[in-house]
Amino acid sequence: HPVAAIALRRRKDDMAPDDSAPSSITWQAMTGTAAAGTASRLLRSAAVRTRETLEFLSSRWKTKIETEFDERLYHAPVDTLISTAKNCSDEHDTQMIIAHNPGMAMLQEFFKISETAHMPTASVIMTRFKCQNWNKISLKNLVEAEIFKPRHLP
Repeated sequence: HPVAAIALRRRKDDMAPDDSAPSSITWQAMTGTAAAGTASRLLRSAAVRTRETLEFLSSRWKTKIETEFDERLYHAPVDTLISTAKNCSDEHDTQMIIAHNPGMAMLQEFFKISETAHMPTASVIMTRFKCQNWNKISLKNLVEAEIFKPRHLP
């Protein structure tokens, strides 16, 4: 079966992770999606804000997710984000990466989701690849790529 990756742009430090926040719908949607709930590996930058984002999300997930931090993910370019995903062990079908712009915005451009490099805070990119091994992911075997922005959710 194909492997899937979820890329999440961290929340702003001034964004309250509750129902009063304008993009709290995004957080509620992410905590309930099957993809987020079934990720077995999560990578995040070493930044405090990604730790806070992870703490907020994981407190709502039913299962524990293996978590690692990688200092290279802070303002990482696309090639670093892709190589980080490629280094995932094949025991994981789904992984999540929490990182920052400008790399996350460029990632949506790379996957041809959007022609503009704009990824608002709390946006999510979901990708699915038709391959069995993470080190084989590429544009050639990309099955689907979609971005979910706070304003697109009900």
